[in-house]
Amino acid sequence: MVEDKGSRNATTSHTAWINAPIGRGMLVACLLALLAMTGCAAGGADGTLIVINGAGGALCSVRVKKASSQTFWGRNRLRSGERLEPGASLTLDLPAGYYDADAHLCDDETHLGFGIYDIRVDAQAGSTWVVGNHPDAGG
Repeated sequence: MVEDKGSRNATTSHTAWINAPIGRGMLVACLLALLAMTGCAAGGADGTLIVINGAGGALCSVRVKKASSQTFWGRNRLRSGERLEPGASLTLDLPAGYYDADAHLCDDETHLGFGIYDIRVDAQAGSTWVVGNHPDAGG
């Protein structure tokens, strides 16, 4: 029996640092750092999409989704009550790829909104969408 306890304690002492909160946190931090350095982190390299309001009024809704056949636009990228005034910009950090975007005016419920498809967001160059001033924009 004494030998059994000794062997369990020996095994426990080798793995005790993983079970300790600091040891586990250090292990997770090291793995995340390794993923970041190798470019294998989920979502790939980040790029930016700069949305500039070129419309004649304030925007209250800016939505972006991965370019695909999916119809769900996702959440509004503006905070509740936030307005993107004409000439103002919004910078969104997104994984590199292709996106569809739409935007809606605050004070014109009859306006169909603005939309653009297949915006290429590149990790190095990013992308810019001027709402209301693009050949592919709706409205």
